[in-house]
Amino acid sequence: MAFDLLLLDGVDLRRTGCEARRSGLAELLGQDDPTQPIHFSEHIIGGGPAFFAAVEAMCLEGIVSKKRTSRYRCGPSRFWLKAKAMEESELV
Repeated sequence: MAFDLLLLDGVDLRRTGCEARRSGLAELLGQDDPTQPIHFSEHIIGGGPAFFAAVEAMCLEGIVSKKRTSRYRCGPSRFWLKAKAMEESELV
């Protein structure tokens, strides 16, 4: 699943807003084709608590939330959050 486009034809898109990057990615990937290895990950706007409950019910890892107008930034950011639905343990 592809959800963001950071570089295209040698052009760095990290300073471009999230919605514009995703729009470019959707255009690049074209219509969803189950025979292709890469699929566009649709986004959901609003209804966070209900969406998160559905993710938990499907035993998925979690959700990623981004501010729609944000630029890409490496590392932690208040504009990009990952909410885990599963508990994990690290074992040595």
